[in-house]
Amino acid sequence: MLRSRPPRRVAARSATVALVVVVVGALLGGAVPAAGQAPPGSGSRPPAPGGRLTTPVFSARRVPELLRARPADDALRAAVGKALAGAPPDTCVVVTEGGRRIVDVQGDRALLPASTNKLLTGLAALEALGPDTRLRTVAASSVRPGPDGVLAGDLYLVGGGDPLLFTPGFRVTLKDQNQPGTDFAVLADRIRAAGVTRITGRILGDDSRYDQVRGVPTWPSSYQKEDQVGALSALEVNRGISGLSKAPDKPATRRLIGDPVVLGAETLRSLLVARGVAVDGDAAGGQAPAGATELASLDSLPVRDIVAEMLLWSDNTTAELLTKELGRTAGGAGTTAAGLAA
Repeated sequence: MLRSRPPRRVAARSATVALVVVVVGALLGGAVPAAGQAPPGSGSRPPAPGGRLTTPVFSARRVPELLRARPADDALRAAVGKALAGAPPDTCVVVTEGGRRIVDVQGDRALLPASTNKLLTGLAALEALGPDTRLRTVAASSVRPGPDGVLAGDLYLVGGGDPLLFTPGFRVTLKDQNQPGTDFAVLADRIRAAGVTRITGRILGDDSRYDQVRGVPTWPSSYQKEDQVGALSALEVNRGISGLSKAPDKPATRRLIGDPVVLGAETLRSLLVARGVAVDGDAAGGQAPAGATELASLDSLPVRDIVAEMLLWSDNTTAELLTKELGRTAGGAGTTAAGLAA
């Protein structure tokens, strides 16, 4: 008496065959189509009558990505190797694509991130502040100038966090004259254009937008001494470097970190005097009173351009001030800690 095989064994063998086909197909770079179907984008012709495939399942035509990946990976490895030819020994580089690790040079080595952290700062600034946002520096007073142009009181210079307020004397000292910046002298022009001819009081700098911590506690003191970063302030004129405030249009013969608030106010005073505006008082620091009236203002570059400057010139001062602005906008305080949390 003839007996048929148990259906379970037939099903098991069918499943085994199907699994082998799928695994082999996956190793070749793509899913295996059902009988009579061509994979999307394979360029294969429709199946012939009777269900026979005109392009075999194991044809190389079905795995163009696999064929392209190997030479592309080799070319990428060669390019990275060329770029790293002069790199120091403590360099690590990892390149992945779709989960594949193509390049791995000391990828598991722990190293200080250095300026690559600016990428995170820039992304956070663009998202939290907005790419079109501008940081405004304001000249304000509690009194209005009279008909004769006399401002009978103090003029407040209120910093808005612009990290790129430069005068001509500072700009000529930059290594790259194409480095973007905001011409601080334009603010003096606008104060004069507002009809101010004399200020009987002082020029007072206000950097209350951020805290008054001029650096980062973990920095070596050499960073500022070597001009790698300025004295951090919401009122940041010429990086807070002394030697320029009395003659803003001339390069400084001696550049030292100073009090950015006083230097910013003193720089504005010098620019106003050069434009024929008499200033009876000196320059100092002081917070603008509530309700002070804006006389003139100066907008920074858009945040997108400030971020670009930070990245292209690896500008540490810009990075730190953007961090404080992030803290003020998203973290409730213009501090480094609040900015890092944001």
